[in-house]
Amino acid sequence: MKQITQEELIERTKKSDPYPVGEPALSRYYAFFKQYDSIHEVRVLATLMRLNEVEYEGCRLVLFDKPKLQRAYYEMGERIPEAFAAFLFETD
Repeated sequence: MKQITQEELIERTKKSDPYPVGEPALSRYYAFFKQYDSIHEVRVLATLMRLNEVEYEGCRLVLFDKPKLQRAYYEMGERIPEAFAAFLFETD
């Protein structure tokens, strides 16, 4: 896992929506995804999250672009379970 500096965290956070995800939320996300691991697109998202994990001051974080993920799912035209869609497309 790549360790990042404060400057890198600030720069990458500008492009991350939601804000960086750390523990314990990160473990809850992975546990939530596990129930849908028979669905290719869910496995892809979990893999992307794992690939985007970084370490900052001893904490594991994921920085990802939620709007970009939403667009990708729309463009793929994939049908995904309602609970997973609610997670992915929830708005504030």
